[in-house]
Amino acid sequence: MNLVKKYTPVNTFFIGLVALVILNASSFISGAISLFDVISTLIYGAVIAFVLNVPMKKIEQYLVKLKVKAELRRPIAMVLVFLALILIVIALLVLVLPTPSPDY
Repeated sequence: MNLVKKYTPVNTFFIGLVALVILNASSFISGAISLFDVISTLIYGAVIAFVLNVPMKKIEQYLVKLKVKAELRRPIAMVLVFLALILIVIALLVLVLPTPSPDY
């Protein structure tokens, strides 16, 4: 039985990589945080696109009933969804932001 473990180049590479990460932990942590910031932005965009796609499909189905040209359905639905989103944001801002007092 061979009790001495053979270190192959792959094992040596991973041992060196682990040592490099341990010695430069702060650099790797800051790099991981930067990478997470970029990835989180992409995830937010994907979630927004997924959420806005649901009403777009419903509007497209309604536009099919109105016999709108096929190449115009998606853009019209997109514009309507964005307008609805802008109106919702404005309505929320009007409800949440305080009004200035007349004594000012």
